[in-house]
Amino acid sequence: MARHLHLSAMIIRIIFFSIALTIFSLFVVNNNKEAIFFESLESKTIDGNLVYNKIKLFEKKDHDIWMMNQSHIGPKPKTHQMDRLAIVIDKTKKPMVASYYQLNPGPLKWTEDIKVKPYKVSCFVCHANGLRVIRANSQSNEKPLNLFLQAKLKMWNFKIKSYGRVIASKQDLNSYKTHFPPFRWPQRHLNKKLNIKTCNYCHKNNGLFARGELTAQNSPTIKYLYENGFMPPFGIKLSSNEKKQIEQFLKSNL
Repeated sequence: MARHLHLSAMIIRIIFFSIALTIFSLFVVNNNKEAIFFESLESKTIDGNLVYNKIKLFEKKDHDIWMMNQSHIGPKPKTHQMDRLAIVIDKTKKPMVASYYQLNPGPLKWTEDIKVKPYKVSCFVCHANGLRVIRANSQSNEKPLNLFLQAKLKMWNFKIKSYGRVIASKQDLNSYKTHFPPFRWPQRHLNKKLNIKTCNYCHKNNGLFARGELTAQNSPTIKYLYENGFMPPFGIKLSSNEKKQIEQFLKSNL
Protein backbone atom coordinates (compact mmCIF):
# COMPACT_ATOMS: atom_id res chain seq x y z
CA MET A 1 0.00 0.00 0.00
CA ALA A 2 2.75 2.43 1.00
CA ARG A 3 4.65 1.59 -2.17
CA HIS A 4 1.61 2.40 -4.31
CA LEU A 5 1.13 5.73 -2.51
CA HIS A 6 4.79 6.61 -3.03
CA LEU A 7 4.53 5.73 -6.72
CA SER A 8 1.34 7.78 -7.09
CA ALA A 9 2.98 10.78 -5.41
CA MET A 10 5.96 10.49 -7.74
CA ILE A 11 3.68 10.37 -10.80
CA ILE A 12 1.79 13.43 -9.57
CA ARG A 13 5.06 15.33 -9.09
CA ILE A 14 6.22 14.37 -12.59
CA ILE A 15 2.90 15.51 -14.11
CA PHE A 16 2.98 18.77 -12.14
CA PHE A 17 6.58 19.44 -13.18
CA SER A 18 5.76 18.69 -16.82
CA ILE A 19 2.79 21.06 -16.79
CA ALA A 20 4.83 23.79 -15.11
CA LEU A 21 7.68 23.33 -17.61
CA THR A 22 5.22 23.46 -20.53
CA ILE A 23 3.60 26.66 -19.25
CA PHE A 24 7.01 28.25 -18.65
CA SER A 25 8.23 27.21 -22.11
CA LEU A 26 5.13 28.66 -23.76
CA PHE A 27 5.67 31.87 -21.82
CA VAL A 28 9.26 32.05 -23.07
CA VAL A 29 8.21 31.28 -26.65
CA ASN A 30 5.46 33.91 -26.58
CA ASN A 31 8.03 36.47 -25.44
CA ASN A 32 10.62 35.37 -27.98
CA LYS A 33 10.23 38.59 -29.98
CA GLU A 34 11.73 40.74 -27.23
CA ALA A 35 15.41 41.67 -27.39
CA ILE A 36 17.90 40.75 -24.67
CA PHE A 37 20.54 43.29 -23.60
CA PHE A 38 23.50 41.77 -21.75
CA GLU A 39 27.18 42.02 -20.92
CA SER A 40 29.18 39.70 -23.14
CA LEU A 41 31.10 37.07 -21.22
CA GLU A 42 33.46 36.65 -24.15
CA SER A 43 33.89 39.81 -26.20
CA LYS A 44 36.15 42.66 -25.13
CA THR A 45 37.19 45.93 -26.74
CA ILE A 46 40.71 46.44 -28.10
CA ASP A 47 41.54 48.04 -24.75
CA GLY A 48 40.14 45.08 -22.81
CA ASN A 49 36.95 46.85 -21.73
CA LEU A 50 33.51 45.24 -21.48
CA VAL A 51 31.28 44.80 -24.51
CA TYR A 52 27.48 44.89 -24.32
CA ASN A 53 25.21 43.16 -26.82
CA LYS A 54 21.53 43.53 -27.58
CA ILE A 55 20.13 40.61 -29.59
CA LYS A 56 16.74 40.06 -31.19
CA LEU A 57 15.41 37.06 -33.13
CA PHE A 58 12.88 37.25 -35.96
CA GLU A 59 11.55 33.79 -36.81
CA LYS A 60 10.12 33.30 -40.28
CA LYS A 61 8.87 30.20 -42.07
CA ASP A 62 11.89 29.87 -44.38
CA HIS A 63 14.55 31.82 -42.50
CA ASP A 64 15.58 33.14 -39.11
CA ILE A 65 16.96 36.66 -38.74
CA TRP A 66 19.29 37.30 -35.80
CA MET A 67 20.08 40.99 -35.26
CA MET A 68 22.51 42.55 -32.81
CA ASN A 69 23.46 45.98 -31.53
CA GLN A 70 26.92 46.04 -29.96
CA SER A 71 28.24 48.68 -27.59
CA HIS A 72 31.96 49.26 -27.05
CA ILE A 73 31.33 52.30 -24.84
CA GLY A 74 29.52 50.84 -21.86
CA PRO A 75 26.01 49.69 -20.92
CA LYS A 76 24.12 52.93 -21.68
CA PRO A 77 24.89 53.89 -25.29
CA LYS A 78 22.64 55.73 -27.68
CA THR A 79 21.36 53.63 -30.57
CA HIS A 80 23.48 55.52 -33.09
CA GLN A 81 26.61 54.75 -31.04
CA MET A 82 26.27 50.97 -31.42
CA ASP A 83 27.29 48.70 -34.26
CA ARG A 84 24.39 46.88 -35.89
CA LEU A 85 24.82 43.42 -37.41
CA ALA A 86 22.68 40.56 -38.66
CA ILE A 87 22.98 36.89 -39.53
CA VAL A 88 20.19 35.43 -41.65
CA ILE A 89 19.77 31.64 -41.68
CA ASP A 90 18.17 30.11 -44.77
CA LYS A 91 16.34 27.07 -43.36
CA THR A 92 15.27 25.77 -46.78
CA LYS A 93 18.79 24.60 -47.66
CA LYS A 94 20.61 21.47 -46.49
CA PRO A 95 22.98 22.29 -44.95
CA MET A 96 21.47 25.61 -43.90
CA VAL A 97 23.07 28.75 -45.33
CA ALA A 98 24.05 31.84 -43.34
CA SER A 99 24.35 35.36 -44.76
CA TYR A 100 26.25 37.96 -42.74
CA TYR A 101 25.51 41.68 -42.69
CA GLN A 102 27.20 44.79 -41.33
CA LEU A 103 24.48 47.45 -41.16
CA ASN A 104 24.19 51.16 -40.56
CA PRO A 105 23.62 51.99 -36.87
CA GLY A 106 19.98 51.80 -35.91
CA PRO A 107 17.29 49.87 -34.02
CA LEU A 108 16.85 46.13 -34.31
CA LYS A 109 14.38 46.21 -37.16
CA TRP A 110 14.64 44.23 -40.39
CA THR A 111 13.39 45.24 -43.82
CA GLU A 112 14.12 43.57 -47.14
CA ASP A 113 15.72 46.79 -48.44
CA ILE A 114 17.91 47.30 -45.37
CA LYS A 115 21.17 49.13 -46.16
CA VAL A 116 24.36 47.09 -45.93
CA LYS A 117 27.89 48.34 -45.17
CA PRO A 118 31.31 46.72 -45.73
CA TYR A 119 32.40 44.40 -42.91
CA LYS A 120 34.43 46.03 -40.14
CA VAL A 121 36.13 42.71 -39.35
CA SER A 122 36.30 39.28 -40.94
CA CYS A 123 33.16 37.45 -39.75
CA PHE A 124 34.63 33.98 -40.26
CA VAL A 125 37.21 34.55 -37.51
CA CYS A 126 34.39 33.99 -35.00
CA HIS A 127 31.73 32.33 -37.17
CA ALA A 128 33.01 29.10 -38.67
CA ASN A 129 29.54 27.51 -38.52
CA GLY A 130 26.89 30.20 -38.64
CA LEU A 131 25.84 31.62 -35.29
CA ARG A 132 27.83 30.91 -32.16
CA VAL A 133 26.46 30.10 -28.74
CA ILE A 134 25.47 33.31 -26.95
CA ARG A 135 27.56 33.71 -23.80
CA ALA A 136 26.26 36.32 -21.39
CA ASN A 137 27.56 37.34 -17.97
CA SER A 138 24.31 36.79 -16.10
CA GLN A 139 25.90 38.13 -12.87
CA SER A 140 26.98 41.43 -14.43
CA ASN A 141 26.92 44.43 -12.13
CA GLU A 142 25.48 46.62 -14.88
CA LYS A 143 23.28 44.17 -16.81
CA PRO A 144 22.39 41.13 -14.66
CA LEU A 145 19.96 38.64 -16.19
CA ASN A 146 17.01 37.27 -14.24
CA LEU A 147 16.03 33.60 -14.41
CA PHE A 148 13.52 34.22 -17.20
CA LEU A 149 16.12 35.88 -19.45
CA GLN A 150 18.66 33.17 -18.65
CA ALA A 151 16.09 30.54 -19.66
CA LYS A 152 15.33 32.45 -22.85
CA LEU A 153 19.03 32.54 -23.75
CA LYS A 154 19.26 28.81 -23.14
CA MET A 155 16.36 28.26 -25.55
CA TRP A 156 18.04 30.49 -28.14
CA ASN A 157 21.29 28.58 -27.74
CA PHE A 158 19.44 25.29 -28.13
CA LYS A 159 17.93 26.63 -31.36
CA ILE A 160 21.38 27.69 -32.60
CA LYS A 161 22.78 24.22 -31.89
CA SER A 162 19.81 22.60 -33.63
CA TYR A 163 20.81 24.19 -36.95
CA GLY A 164 23.63 21.65 -37.26
CA ARG A 165 26.09 22.27 -40.08
CA VAL A 166 25.76 25.82 -41.45
CA ILE A 167 27.71 27.14 -44.43
CA ALA A 168 28.28 30.72 -45.54
CA SER A 169 26.52 32.13 -48.59
CA LYS A 170 28.39 32.31 -51.90
CA GLN A 171 28.19 36.09 -51.69
CA ASP A 172 30.05 36.06 -48.37
CA LEU A 173 32.62 33.49 -49.49
CA ASN A 174 33.40 35.51 -52.62
CA SER A 175 33.62 38.82 -50.76
CA TYR A 176 37.44 38.62 -50.74
CA LYS A 177 37.31 39.67 -54.41
CA THR A 178 35.64 42.99 -53.67
CA HIS A 179 35.79 43.75 -49.92
CA PHE A 180 38.47 44.47 -47.36
CA PRO A 181 38.34 42.93 -44.88
CA PRO A 182 36.51 40.00 -46.50
CA PHE A 183 34.14 37.59 -44.79
CA ARG A 184 36.93 34.99 -44.85
CA TRP A 185 40.61 35.49 -45.60
CA PRO A 186 41.67 33.40 -48.63
CA GLN A 187 45.42 33.09 -47.92
CA ARG A 188 46.59 29.49 -47.67
CA HIS A 189 48.44 29.89 -44.35
CA LEU A 190 45.29 31.37 -42.75
CA ASN A 191 43.27 28.35 -43.88
CA LYS A 192 45.54 25.73 -42.34
CA LYS A 193 43.21 23.28 -40.61
CA LEU A 194 43.23 22.50 -36.89
CA ASN A 195 43.68 18.75 -37.33
CA ILE A 196 43.25 17.08 -33.93
CA LYS A 197 41.43 13.77 -33.56
CA THR A 198 39.08 14.74 -30.72
CA CYS A 199 38.26 18.13 -32.28
CA ASN A 200 37.60 16.49 -35.64
CA TYR A 201 34.62 14.56 -34.24
CA CYS A 202 32.61 17.78 -34.66
CA HIS A 203 34.86 20.22 -36.47
CA LYS A 204 34.51 18.72 -39.92
CA ASN A 205 32.56 19.80 -42.98
CA ASN A 206 30.45 16.67 -43.47
CA GLY A 207 28.99 13.79 -41.49
CA LEU A 208 27.34 13.27 -38.13
CA PHE A 209 27.79 16.17 -35.67
CA ALA A 210 29.59 18.24 -38.34
CA ARG A 211 30.13 21.85 -37.26
CA GLY A 212 32.66 23.01 -39.82
CA GLU A 213 36.44 22.85 -39.88
CA LEU A 214 38.50 25.25 -37.78
CA THR A 215 41.45 27.03 -39.32
CA ALA A 216 44.35 29.27 -38.40
CA GLN A 217 42.19 32.37 -38.79
CA ASN A 218 39.86 31.02 -36.10
CA SER A 219 42.75 30.99 -33.61
CA PRO A 220 41.51 33.88 -31.39
CA THR A 221 38.18 32.09 -30.92
CA ILE A 222 39.83 28.70 -30.40
CA LYS A 223 42.11 30.24 -27.77
CA TYR A 224 39.24 31.74 -25.78
CA LEU A 225 37.07 28.62 -25.84
CA TYR A 226 39.97 26.28 -25.04
CA GLU A 227 41.50 28.37 -22.25
CA ASN A 228 38.13 29.03 -20.59
CA GLY A 229 36.99 25.41 -20.65
CA PHE A 230 34.14 25.79 -23.16
CA MET A 231 35.83 23.42 -25.59
CA PRO A 232 35.91 20.53 -25.83
CA PRO A 233 32.29 20.17 -24.60
CA PHE A 234 31.46 18.76 -21.17
CA GLY A 235 32.23 15.05 -20.96
CA ILE A 236 34.86 15.06 -23.70
CA LYS A 237 38.53 15.22 -22.79
CA LEU A 238 41.70 15.96 -24.70
CA SER A 239 44.78 13.84 -24.25
CA SER A 240 47.92 15.55 -22.97
CA ASN A 241 49.40 15.25 -26.47
CA GLU A 242 46.31 16.86 -28.04
CA LYS A 243 46.56 19.76 -25.59
CA LYS A 244 50.16 20.30 -26.68
CA GLN A 245 49.06 20.21 -30.31
CA ILE A 246 46.42 22.88 -29.73
CA GLU A 247 48.82 25.10 -27.81
CA GLN A 248 51.41 24.76 -30.57
CA PHE A 249 48.77 25.55 -33.20
CA LEU A 250 47.76 28.70 -31.34
CA LYS A 251 51.36 29.72 -30.77
CA SER A 252 52.04 29.43 -34.48
CA ASN A 253 48.99 31.39 -35.59
CA LEU A 254 48.46 34.19 -33.07
